[in-house]
Parts: sequence; structure tokens; C-alpha cells
Amino acid sequence: MSKLITGLDKLGLKPTEKQQNKLISYIDELEKWNPLYSLVNASGDDLIVRHILDSLSGLGLIRELGKNQFKPRLADMGTGGGLPGIPLSLFLEGWEVDLVERSGKRFNFLNNMIITLGLDHVTAHQKDLKNVKEHYDVITFRAFRPFLPEIIKGLKKCLAPEGVIAAYKGKMSSLEEEKALLKDHFGRIEIHPLKVPYLEEERHLLVLGDARW
Repeated sequence: MSKLITGLDKLGLKPTEKQQNKLISYIDELEKWNPLYSLVNASGDDLIVRHILDSLSGLGLIRELGKNQFKPRLADMGTGGGLPGIPLSLFLEGWEVDLVERSGKRFNFLNNMIITLGLDHVTAHQKDLKNVKEHYDVITFRAFRPFLPEIIKGLKKCLAPEGVIAAYKGKMSSLEEEKALLKDHFGRIEIHPLKVPYLEEERHLLVLGDARW
């Protein structure tokens, strides 16, 4: 787990012993159940870098997006095995975090993780995006590539007033292609570069808000 410890330090995170142990337990469970549930496409240090550190690379920006809310609500849409939602939740004290996943097997895994890790402020929902009725201050995800009109419509209806979407994305060239579509739906479009320790690939957080209805 040396990559995890040094990677957290490179991100400027100083986890408590409890937070660190929960992260390690989560990684162990991902490794254990991945062959059955197809949770991630990586293992070992690759899992830590591409999934755990990648998820946490957006933490500072997401905290900033929710700073004006008394008890911010975050949804991780299409969370799969809980990424980025579970790593983020360990550092988002005072937030409410919902993990939305349509797969029954993955939903069961998420519920087990919530119990095992003692995540009292996290709730799992077995739903498709179109069936989500709740409203959130921040919606995040690492799925939905590319943005399709029905996905944009589904996400927008789940935003609270002044809510924002914070989407984990890859190369800038791909984001430039998506902006042409997104500018017709959002007044606020921001692209923030992310630096993931030990990962040379481009990563960005795409922030969308001020939706035009």
C-alpha cells in the first residue's frame, strides 16, 4: 500500500488512521469481489492509482463547490463499485453522499461497503438515472462518455438550485469536442486540470452549472 500512502501525501491529504484504514479495507474488498462483480478494470498499484487516487484528485474542487451549503448533498451517478463516491465520502465530513447504481449485484456490494466501513452519511440507491427524484448540490461521476442529450436532461433534473455537475474526464481534446454540445445547456462551463500521482495521462474535472431550462 506504499503507493496509496505516498499518493495521498502528493495530493496534500493527511488522512487520520481511521480514514486510511477504511481506504485500505475498501481496496481489499474491491480486489476480493472484482472477479464476481466486475467493479474495476485494474488491480494492485494500478487500481490504487487509476481509481482511488484518481477519485481523490478532485476532492479539493468538489469541497469548494459545496462550501456555500450547510449540509451539501452529493450524488455519484453510475457509481459502479463506489468510484469516486466512496473515496470522496471518507473525506467529506458533514456531507450527505448518495451512490446511484442500476446493477443489482453492484448495489449489494455498495450496501456491504457502507456497513463494513461505517459510512453513516452514505446511502446506496439501485436506480437508473432517469428514475432519480432527489436533488443534489453536486453531481459527480466517471461514467457517461460522451454526454448524450438524454443524459444531460437526466442530470439537469437532479440538480438543486445553484447545483453543479463535476464530471471526471480525460483528454482536453475530447473535452473541447463536448463543449459545443454543452454550451446549449449550461451557462457555466469550467475545465479544471487534475494531477493524479503516478499517472501520466491527462485528467480534468468538468464543472457545469447555471442550467438553462
